Amino acid sequence: MHALPLPQQLLERLLDERAGELGVDIRRGHQVVGVSQDDAAVTVDVRGPDGPYRVSARYLVGCDGARSRVRDWAGIGFPGTTYPEVNRLAQVTLPETVTILGNGDLDVPGFGTIRAGFTRTDHGLLGVAASPASAVVSLYTVEDESTEYDDDTPMTVTELQDSLRRVIGVRLPLGEAVRLSRFTFRLGRPSDTVTGGSCWPVMRRICSPPRVWRSTPACSTR
Repeated sequence: MHALPLPQQLLERLLDERAGELGVDIRRGHQVVGVSQDDAAVTVDVRGPDGPYRVSARYLVGCDGARSRVRDWAGIGFPGTTYPEVNRLAQVTLPETVTILGNGDLDVPGFGTIRAGFTRTDHGLLGVAASPASAVVSLYTVEDESTEYDDDTPMTVTELQDSLRRVIGVRLPLGEAVRLSRFTFRLGRPSDTVTGGSCWPVMRRICSPPRVWRSTPACSTR
């Protein structure tokens, strides 16, 4: 099987372009701060670059992840448990001391070779996608952790290095971060009602998606 990495930035750009072709109004930098509804419509309070405003529509779809604020505002219960697994995904550059071999393996001074693809250890999982033709490599770690993370707190290069050290036993030298993400899993289901009037959550089994460190719920009104 051949895997072709598709960076999230590229995927989002392609989706953005397609949505524009279909006439979708995408507003970036706008934060949903409240939701109310009656028998006729749902109203969303928004804080945008030019100040607060309101949008009304027949339906509101909440696509804002495992800890959905739209779902909470709509009064839709979601009991469940948090699975103790933390995923860290990063696109970073490497210093000159680390060599990317022709097959995508990493040659790390003082340690040896880190294989491309996925490597499972007693302490977690490591994923590596690299090519000598690119200055940016993709790194992915999975660990069982009971630590509760604030989704709005950015992941740092140091946090990634600490995770790598725990999983494979080496503090991998890293350069500049292009993208850093941390996400967890939560298992549950809407308990009381599947919908809250005119507000609809998107998922039933959900995973907290990789965060780009903004608190703006992503919503669509129709």
